[in-house]
Amino acid sequence: MLYSIEGKRMAKVPHYDKFLFYYDKMDKGKLDQIIYHLATIIENEEVFNSSYLPPKHWKGSVFYPIYELIQDKQTSAFFYGQLLWKLIMEDEKKWMFQQADNTLGKLYFLVENPNKLTD
Repeated sequence: MLYSIEGKRMAKVPHYDKFLFYYDKMDKGKLDQIIYHLATIIENEEVFNSSYLPPKHWKGSVFYPIYELIQDKQTSAFFYGQLLWKLIMEDEKKWMFQQADNTLGKLYFLVENPNKLTD
C-alpha cells in the first residue's frame, strides 16, 4: 500500500495510459526480471530513493531493456518510476513517499500506521 506524505492512499499509477502503453510492449521475460529485482529491494529495504536503485548507466543492467524499448532516457526513467510505484502500491506493507531532495526520484519509506503521521 502506498500513501503520500499527506496520508492519502495512492490507488493508481500516475499517467496510467502512458505506463500501460510501454508495459504492454515490454518483453515479458525481461519485464519479469525487472519486477523480480525491484520486488527483492521492496522486500528487503525499509527506506530507499528510487533514483539510486538503477545504476547511472543502464547498459548491462536489468533495467536496460526499458531503454532498449523506449530509446529515450527521460521517458525510460519515468516508466521505471511508474513500474516501481505500481509494485509498491500493490505491496501488502504500508509505504509512504515524498519527493526526494535534489533528485527527480521519490523517497519511499515503510510506516506502520500512515494515519498517525498525518493526524
